[in-house]
Amino acid sequence: MTLPNISTLKQRSADALAPHVQPAKRLITLHTGAVLALNFLVLLMTVLMDRGMESAGGLSGMQTRSILTTAQLTLQFAMTVVLPFWQISWLYVILKFYRGNCAEPADFLTGFRKFGPVLRLTILRILIFTGLIVAGMYAGYFIILGTPLAAPLAEVILSTTDPEAMYDAAMLAMEQMEVPLLLIGGGISLVLCAPFFYRFRLAEYFLLDHSELGARTALRASRRMMRGNAWHMFKLDLSFWWFWLLSALITAVGYADILLPLLGISLPIPEDIAFIGAFVLSIPLQLLLYRCCKLRVDTAYVAAYEALNPPAQPSVSVSFPAPQE
Repeated sequence: MTLPNISTLKQRSADALAPHVQPAKRLITLHTGAVLALNFLVLLMTVLMDRGMESAGGLSGMQTRSILTTAQLTLQFAMTVVLPFWQISWLYVILKFYRGNCAEPADFLTGFRKFGPVLRLTILRILIFTGLIVAGMYAGYFIILGTPLAAPLAEVILSTTDPEAMYDAAMLAMEQMEVPLLLIGGGISLVLCAPFFYRFRLAEYFLLDHSELGARTALRASRRMMRGNAWHMFKLDLSFWWFWLLSALITAVGYADILLPLLGISLPIPEDIAFIGAFVLSIPLQLLLYRCCKLRVDTAYVAAYEALNPPAQPSVSVSFPAPQE
């Protein structure tokens, strides 16, 4: 099947969402607020643990620093594990609204109820895209080796005989190659990842409908639905350019403590306070954007999924009269 045009998809999504606007706004505010609150809690604990590690100096504080470092890594790992299940639950809520059903906060646990399939899908996608990124970076590295950009490294290898001096000079030459490597390798990785990104774009939706079929089946089903429709989905993405731009600007506000010094603007407050303050400043902006705009965006993608995966039609059985004796 082929995706309808963008205006048709947006009209379908608007019609489906119209009866549920207020409940949907309440739920997306609750969902986004929970994510931001969790991020803020982890951020605050990270800052406090950083201060604890700074105060625990010397050999006597080695054990304390080790415990705090482990706690930080555990928090970050927990966030990485929990968020995919929480996010896929929001897709389930949007699916229910689009199909004319009511949703409630308890539906935010759907991703956790489907723990096994969602976890396997997440791991499979991470493995696929990690492999593609690594392949792109290696390709970029070998491309650079064949260009004049690698001349400083070649000169070090050919002119230096002392192993220690060669190592130091080679590291310096590699640092000079970092930016070209990121640009070339990142570009190749993007080219490799883009087709797979669109190929697996609808896997989460299919998994929510058919979690009993497993993650690999969801990936295959997404590939089948997206065959010949990747360009149409890309155009749908482009039609929401304003949303992605606003999201990027709000993200920039959240990282203002890092971006402002790069622009030559110094903040007259401690770094950790600036770090927390920038994130707190971005919270109401994020809530406002999601409450007002994200509903339309997510519902349009659900409309695309429903257009490519219509509900199965009931089979028609034909009965014949029994032969008379």
